[in-house]
Amino acid sequence: MTDKKRETLLKIMSIIAIFLCVYPLTSVVRISLFKESKELLDGFFYLVVSLSTFIAVSLIMHKNQTRKDIVLAYGYLIIPIIASIIYFFSFGILSTIFGAFITAILCLFTIRVYFKEYNYLISGAKLYVGIVMLLLALAFSTYFEELKYLKNQFYIFTFIYAFSLLVIRNQSNLDSIFSKRFDKASGIPEKMRSYNIKKIIVFFLLIVGFFYFRDVLIAGLQGLLGLLGFILRILWSFFGTIMEKLREFLIVEETDLPSSPDMGYPIDGGNGGNPIVNMVCNIIAILLIAFTVYKIATVLIINVLIPFLKNTYKRLLEKIINFFEKTEHKEEKTHYYTDRIERVIPSAISKKSAKPKEIPKISRALKQMEKIENPKEKVKYLYGFILKCMSAKGVDIKKSYTTEEIYKKAKEINQLDAPLREITSLYDRVKYGDKMPKDSQVDDAKSNTIKSIEIINKI
Repeated sequence: MTDKKRETLLKIMSIIAIFLCVYPLTSVVRISLFKESKELLDGFFYLVVSLSTFIAVSLIMHKNQTRKDIVLAYGYLIIPIIASIIYFFSFGILSTIFGAFITAILCLFTIRVYFKEYNYLISGAKLYVGIVMLLLALAFSTYFEELKYLKNQFYIFTFIYAFSLLVIRNQSNLDSIFSKRFDKASGIPEKMRSYNIKKIIVFFLLIVGFFYFRDVLIAGLQGLLGLLGFILRILWSFFGTIMEKLREFLIVEETDLPSSPDMGYPIDGGNGGNPIVNMVCNIIAILLIAFTVYKIATVLIINVLIPFLKNTYKRLLEKIINFFEKTEHKEEKTHYYTDRIERVIPSAISKKSAKPKEIPKISRALKQMEKIENPKEKVKYLYGFILKCMSAKGVDIKKSYTTEEIYKKAKEINQLDAPLREITSLYDRVKYGDKMPKDSQVDDAKSNTIKSIEIINKI
């Protein structure tokens, strides 16, 4: 993604963020004062008008940015105001004036953010005002009965606003860092931006998860109890059917016997079930259900479900910790070269008696490079060879120097600027990026190395 597209997306996100902190409080005021509101439809109107204004201003300022175009861009503010008057006219005069006022504020901020940085709307006092407006809307929707139905909607807006703030502030901080670095072409900024966005998403989801942890836990326990109750009902129905069949099999039909004064009447007064058989069947059913529940509890829950939940929680926690830990990229060790430069500390020997350091021969270095198969290692070897030659010529290069600092040192040498800049840029992409250099790039690095050595030898 190009810087222009990224900045445009961040400006759109900034416009949405200012809408999210303005709309909740304005809807509370509209409902309280005018007793009329179309709720989400009003918010949709504000958002569409704001984004349409941004698109219109972008089209106006697409080619030229003369004073006439700037005046025309600010003059476009009349169109959304007229649209808001038409939209809110059915609510009454006061409601129309209020709606036009809010539309004018949102569209004015939208035009301003086009000409400013993308973090213009969430910096300084504007950030604190937006947070206060959201907190007031949440307070009204929590403690006033007639506004409680808006609480969930305002919470969603607050979460989206917080996420937008995290993304925009993070990208703004990265911009302030990368603007001072030399290695812009190495691919590091793009990778760090995407990595930071991923971290923000995970961090934001953790916040939301902790915020709703109690509700999620209660819902999970209720679901688990419902599942256990469903299983018990199935087991009870199953064993009840079996016991009914067993009871029918064991019950002995009693025949009609002649009544006599000695025998009296049958126990159940006729064709009925034997209470002893019923009791035995019920005991067997209860024992079977208890045994089944015991097996389910020991085998499925204790031996399977609990270890599964434990391992899942452990793996998830480890991934979250590893995700937020600072990891260093370790390069593969190679015997071809080392790009570490030893700093030569001046001794007490005078310059006249000190022997000059021999510069390695370029022909041997090129032969050694041809033995290397990996194109990335070839580029690293050539860059390290240039640093050795510079060190041999007395250029003080410390181990802690970055490529930018080395390049600044090299700029002091006449005509070394151009060839070293090309190979330094390629070296940064190779060492810190994951792209394999092309053969043509390796050939360019080789020719730039030869040019650099020729210039260094003239010192």
